[in-house]
Amino acid sequence: MLIIEYVLCLILLVVLARATYTDFYAGKIYNSTLLRGCVLSLAADFIYYGVWAHRFFPVFLSNFLLLVLTGILFYALRIWAAGDSKLLFFIGLSIPGRWYTFQPFGTASSFAILVYAFSAAFLWLVILGGWRFFKDPHIGKIRFSVVQLKRWLAIYLCFSSLIFLFRFFLSYFLAGSWLQNWLFQQAMNSFFLLFLLQFCARKPVSRLFLLGCLGWASVLLLMFFHKIVFSIALSSSLLCWALLLIPLRLVLHRFCYQSIPTSSVKPGQILSASTVLDMQKSRVRGLPQLATEDLEARLSESETESIRRWEFSKYGQSTITIVRKVPFAIFIFAGTLFFLIAGGKG
Repeated sequence: MLIIEYVLCLILLVVLARATYTDFYAGKIYNSTLLRGCVLSLAADFIYYGVWAHRFFPVFLSNFLLLVLTGILFYALRIWAAGDSKLLFFIGLSIPGRWYTFQPFGTASSFAILVYAFSAAFLWLVILGGWRFFKDPHIGKIRFSVVQLKRWLAIYLCFSSLIFLFRFFLSYFLAGSWLQNWLFQQAMNSFFLLFLLQFCARKPVSRLFLLGCLGWASVLLLMFFHKIVFSIALSSSLLCWALLLIPLRLVLHRFCYQSIPTSSVKPGQILSASTVLDMQKSRVRGLPQLATEDLEARLSESETESIRRWEFSKYGQSTITIVRKVPFAIFIFAGTLFFLIAGGKG
């Protein structure tokens, strides 16, 4: 049984390494790579669960379904591309069911992979932001204005209330050994904070104010019914966390863009919202219309050709701004590797 488990892990690591390489250098996770990996893992699973580990099949199935459903949800919300969701499907097939029992909350332990992956992504963003700020301190300068201050206040209301509610969720639904693990707590916090940074990036001020007010109303209601115990130390730390996240979000948001020559634009790239709006002045047909800066706004072949024609039109420009692509496969690889190392200690 141990030999099959190590074979499954070897298949998993090899395919993850290959997917990370192609995602980083080609911007794609090839279906052929995942298909070969799935075939090999299914063959090993058939032997593993059919001969030795049939009692671990239920925990394997629950964790596999959790990864698949999460991948579908993240793709539907345009958090990442289809290749990342397919990669989660392959990971779910390849992790031996017995290894989930080494983790707390075994029927949903695969959620830790996502938590570790997003924690690695959050850490990478902070390090990248610090490095670029060190190279060019002027990038990190933030201009203050009445409009900007209103946005800061709206984000603060939203951040602070959602962080309180998230802590309530952790204490209420994940009691026991999960919360006693300090590393997992910090990873969960990073996972949630990264979602907050992404969520608030392009939301209008009015919606952020509304969400913040609804969030605080929920917090006060839970306090009234004694579901949340008020603690000055905890409350102060959470409010400080929220306050520190606001400038972090504003500074990191500047590192999400890259200026490129218009002639080098390629299909699959995503234009910044300001670039798309600038193109609306032009009469060139077939220019991109979506300014959402998400996966739905990826350029098609025809839109790419229109942009190249637009460069030489009346309102054309020699450079455009695109959204930097984050190759998320490397973070999924890191999260899975950390999960396997932690599980291997069992």
